Amino acid sequence: MIKNLLFVLLGLLCVNYSNAQCLQIDGIPDVTLPSTACCGETVSICLPYLSYSGAEFIADFSADQGATVEYAITDTGSELCIDVTPSIPGCEPLDVVVTINNLTCADGGAIEACLPFPCLDIATLGVFPIALDPITVNPTFTEMVVQSACGTLGSAQLVACDGTVCAAETIAVAGVENVCPDLVDVDADLAYDFTSFDNPCFTGTSQASAPIDCAVTCLACPNVTSIETNAASYCHDELVTICVNFDGPADDIDVGTIVGQFFVENPGDTQICFDVTAENMSCSPIVEDYFIVAEVHCSIGDITLPFPSGVPTWTTNPILIETIVQSTCGSAGSASLVSMSGTICAMETLATAGVANVCPDLNDIDADLVYDFTSFTNPCFTGTSQASSPIDCAIACTDILGCIDPCAPNFNPAATMDDGSCEPQLLGCTDPTASNFDAAALCDDGSCLTSPPTSDCEPSITTFPINRAGN
Repeated sequence: MIKNLLFVLLGLLCVNYSNAQCLQIDGIPDVTLPSTACCGETVSICLPYLSYSGAEFIADFSADQGATVEYAITDTGSELCIDVTPSIPGCEPLDVVVTINNLTCADGGAIEACLPFPCLDIATLGVFPIALDPITVNPTFTEMVVQSACGTLGSAQLVACDGTVCAAETIAVAGVENVCPDLVDVDADLAYDFTSFDNPCFTGTSQASAPIDCAVTCLACPNVTSIETNAASYCHDELVTICVNFDGPADDIDVGTIVGQFFVENPGDTQICFDVTAENMSCSPIVEDYFIVAEVHCSIGDITLPFPSGVPTWTTNPILIETIVQSTCGSAGSASLVSMSGTICAMETLATAGVANVCPDLNDIDADLVYDFTSFTNPCFTGTSQASSPIDCAIACTDILGCIDPCAPNFNPAATMDDGSCEPQLLGCTDPTASNFDAAALCDDGSCLTSPPTSDCEPSITTFPINRAGN
């Protein structure tokens, strides 16, 4: 029957001789289909051919019993092999009938069977669908086992190829519901038996492990009961002490990588503490928390201790700096509130009454500075405010502005307040009797040179004739 079905299948693959050929198969291949297969295992049907254009070969398969079929086409150069992969649901073997609904070439070319001549176009025979002989498909399984440990439930599952859980051993196993560190119980074991699921595609295993004696193994493992901080509020850059509390001595506790340093004060203490730094360089208080990423282990058996739910939090308050420049005659005042990061949290300048119209505009009398930083008050900083009396420019600012440096060429003897306009000083020798007297100098710089004194008597020279003849 298989041979006949394959012949029909080959006939379906043929096209009229006059059409473009996609595949020509040489006669009727003698193919024996397997009677059994494993879920997810590939079964191949190979067709020797005379010619093949290389066009995409399309097969339409279906299966009963809720099974699914996937396929792939492989060209060996002399055979075209259809690799069929059946998958079944559930945990039991199934007899599956795979049906070939159609076989075509993507380019529309003919599929022909040559016996030996003429070659027949199977598309004209109308024999689809073709139900192949039943194949017994056995399930394959995956064993997923987690061993029992102090404080941890064990589990064992048998999972079929479609994800169905076919067997599980957890709470129903003796002792699993009473695991360590309940020191009254000594049977924190895991027992399971999956051998009843043996089939040609899977060999099940079993385990009846020796129980863990909690009274010996888990005696030194305390539980984490809480995590706390030593205060609810801190200032920027202060140390925050975080403490982990246990229901027994913490002498045998090992701590993994963590920010900060764990320390135990004394042997037998039930508390482990470490310090972190509170940081807030913003303008307002913030709520911080510290999530402990390290695992805490019991040194006996390297048991991981779970943390309780909840993370300690605290308020970190900023430290702010007030920078105040008061209004004066000719100068606008300003007030700034600056955070530790340099951010300006508040500022009062031109928005303050009168600052835009400061003296010496004698028509204005309100050259004051008003600010209020009290809304930024926190336990680490006390903001201040000021609503100063305005400067009466008509009274306070009657000074005459100008250069008050007598050595400057633009010196104004009438000025009572320097306005910063003085030109560079003209310095030099101001002594008119000095040899280096500088008439342009306004102020003496001590460089004068004085000539030495002279006598009223001038020296005279008398000459006498010389008688060269001796007379």
